[in-house]
Amino acid sequence: MRLKHICFILTIPLIITSAIGPVFSQTCTISGSGTINWDNTSPPACTEGGTAGSASIIIVPVGVTLNFNNNSDTWTGTRIEVFGTLSISAPGQVFINSNVVVKNGGLLQISSKLNLGSTSGCGYTLIVETGGTVDIVGGTPDRLNICGVEIARGGGAGCNPYPAGPLPYCEPGGGFTGPTGFDENGYNPTLPVTLLYLIAEPGDNQIVLRWATEKEEGFDKFVIQRAVGNLSFEDLGEIQGAGYDIYSLRKYEFTDDHPLLGTNYYRLKAVDVDGSFEYFGPVSVLYQGERIIWVTPNPSSGERVILQLNFSPSDGDRIQIFNQVGALLWEVSASQVNGEFQFEQNLSPGVYLLRYASATFTQVVRFVVAR
Repeated sequence: MRLKHICFILTIPLIITSAIGPVFSQTCTISGSGTINWDNTSPPACTEGGTAGSASIIIVPVGVTLNFNNNSDTWTGTRIEVFGTLSISAPGQVFINSNVVVKNGGLLQISSKLNLGSTSGCGYTLIVETGGTVDIVGGTPDRLNICGVEIARGGGAGCNPYPAGPLPYCEPGGGFTGPTGFDENGYNPTLPVTLLYLIAEPGDNQIVLRWATEKEEGFDKFVIQRAVGNLSFEDLGEIQGAGYDIYSLRKYEFTDDHPLLGTNYYRLKAVDVDGSFEYFGPVSVLYQGERIIWVTPNPSSGERVILQLNFSPSDGDRIQIFNQVGALLWEVSASQVNGEFQFEQNLSPGVYLLRYASATFTQVVRFVVAR
């Protein structure tokens, strides 16, 4: 049987040993009760095991006060979530290089000076959810800094009404209560999407992508894209975002059921509701699974079939199509085929076999024609 035409789509994966290493986010829920002082040399224990010093996310649970009581106390991570109390009581300054989220019922109590980062553009934020409070205790010298910018003071001198500004703000009666948010520019209730991590892991003949966001504002969707050695990215699929959620940790997962042998590169195209977008990634993973052939659609209408390979054909490899009684209908060199076959005459309804044969590898794929 002759083919009307063949559209060639050649995909040549490269074996690359280097990778952009994704890192898992380790969460530490502070173990114990009452006041627990932070100590860089011996950080608090975690209910998950280990200590908070190596964690990416610290959770201060209800009933716990995590107290930074020495100006040499520092912590660097992704986020501190405060359900209990986070106390900054050191006689000097405390530097925490992370975001802080004060949850419903939580309290951030600043009795000295808290610095979230120290340099312009650090990107750290302070989010106060509904029911959360930030209380700056004491007079004018006590303050909150973000990325080296003074955001707020506890006294009434040298500061301005919140949230109209300008910076620094004077703390209102009862403290800064949620919902509200701050970055280095001051009051910001609509903080942008923040990606916490992006991970790509090989599975059984698939690659699973996992990622999480901390904030989404005016957000529409993620477009998942993949590339191989030429880093020419193509869309794989889409996942809808939260739209508006600046307070919650949201986790996402996408499975690539047709990874290519070798190094696969993945990135996320984050699209806002106004059509603007930004990219996260790429990350890469070396896939060393089985050689696989896919025939789609299956069942087919008999007008065409699409053949996809997750590997590059070798010289001498052949592809054959047999009908349901075993008669050979078509044979061609595999190096010419990785695309769409449209038949001059439609295949009759029934069962067909596509056979891929090489010196070291043979696979038969069954497909059905139905109308």
